[in-house]
Amino acid sequence: MREARDLSPPSPGFSLLAVAALLAFTGFTLWVCLQHGVLGFVPLVRGEAWVLQMMLDLIIALVVALRWVISDARRRGHSPWPFAVATVLLGSIGVLAYLAWRGVAGRRRAEA
Repeated sequence: MREARDLSPPSPGFSLLAVAALLAFTGFTLWVCLQHGVLGFVPLVRGEAWVLQMMLDLIIALVVALRWVISDARRRGHSPWPFAVATVLLGSIGVLAYLAWRGVAGRRRAEA
């Protein structure tokens, strides 16, 4: 038998943390892209084994997070695809955007 799933919104503190992380990390990412270009990491990945290892680790973590985002959004009756596309194109920014949106959407649903 399946367990009942908790669809309550995350705590306000968690939602605020997700929004703060999203804004801070997006700003930092924009700054890095402006300083070094969108593909500025490629020479580092080619030349340093540790950078390649970190990139592979990030990809694995994003695949796991993306699986959860898709499952959680569907369970809540929302389309996961905007966040899935954002995660594929922007990495952690897509997952952080989902966490921030989930808190806001969940609170709106709870108030309705």
